[in-house]
Amino acid sequence: MINDVNRLTDTINRILNLAKIESKSFSEEFVRTDMIDFIEQFYKNNTHLFRGCQVRFHNALQAPFYYRIDLSL
Repeated sequence: MINDVNRLTDTINRILNLAKIESKSFSEEFVRTDMIDFIEQFYKNNTHLFRGCQVRFHNALQAPFYYRIDLSL
């Protein structure tokens, strides 16, 4: 039940952020993050989205890949 509440909270926050973007009142909060770790964490937190799918992560460079993103979006 707690996982469902967390997913619902995240969904509501995303909808609110989209409304801010559409109204041009959104403040960007970019942070430099390792995309490999970010994608793996996203997968772990959202396994319900990938039911029936085979997902593999392959980091050919075996090194972090940093990129500036807005984590809330």
